[in-house]
Amino acid sequence: MSIGVYMAAFAAAIVWGIDPVLSKRGMGHGGHPLQAAFAIITVGTILFWSALIYLEGFSVIYSISPKTALIFLGGGLLGTTLGRISFYIGIDRVGASIAGIGASTLPAFAAILALFLLSEPLSALHSMGIFLVIVGLSLLAVSKGGNISGWHLKDLILPVFAGFSFGLGQVIRRFGLVETPATVLQAIALNDLAAFAGLFVFLLFFRRDLLAFPSLPATGYFLSAGVISSVGLFLAFTALDIGPVALVSTLISTAGLFTVFLSFIFLRDVERITQKVAVGAIFVAMGAGIMIYF
Repeated sequence: MSIGVYMAAFAAAIVWGIDPVLSKRGMGHGGHPLQAAFAIITVGTILFWSALIYLEGFSVIYSISPKTALIFLGGGLLGTTLGRISFYIGIDRVGASIAGIGASTLPAFAAILALFLLSEPLSALHSMGIFLVIVGLSLLAVSKGGNISGWHLKDLILPVFAGFSFGLGQVIRRFGLVETPATVLQAIALNDLAAFAGLFVFLLFFRRDLLAFPSLPATGYFLSAGVISSVGLFLAFTALDIGPVALVSTLISTAGLFTVFLSFIFLRDVERITQKVAVGAIFVAMGAGIMIYF
């Protein structure tokens, strides 16, 4: 397998590890988690559609088949819209460090879904890796880490559901990249367009007040997170274009480890990194390492 798969997926993990820290800071300045999700998705939509039209011209829009559009639009709604909403609310509820690791259930969900939907093999060693990820998540549940103000166990459902949504999105995108002639840039543009439309409609009907800009500092953090997240999305799609879902998703899931490390450095005034959080992160890393190596 090409070394490019490992490099792209791991780079995506590093970049995505920064996103929750920036978003948490924005929320600390009065921004709402749904404003964070909307700002980040909006930035990605603008960047990728601008790049697509600049590089491939307006005619590329008419060259995309209905089948291709349906696959990636569906992936955007199910994987990105639902995943982002639950992930950023999770960051607000439990903290960037806990949410980052919670969303690291992505490889477990992605590998299981890929087994049933794409017939990608799931070996005993992969199963062991999934088990270690689950053990790490269990440690987070009793860690008393994350937000200094505390959180409820039920709040952990949010980042875990985000992991499920992201995992489902990975499988759909992998299927689309394999089964259609879509380029990585076309796939990302369609994905983000659906995510933007889905979240915009949700806010328009249920939380129209959140369509307004938050405070200037919060807006700056959210827009920066949007740029960072867009770079990560491009790297993730590039990896999925040339590698299996289980491997790519596992590498990307290590983003939570970088989030924990960065939270310890930059969010010490609002989050607590306990020993169990650190050990839980190590278990997730071990699970990812087993899946990667074998």
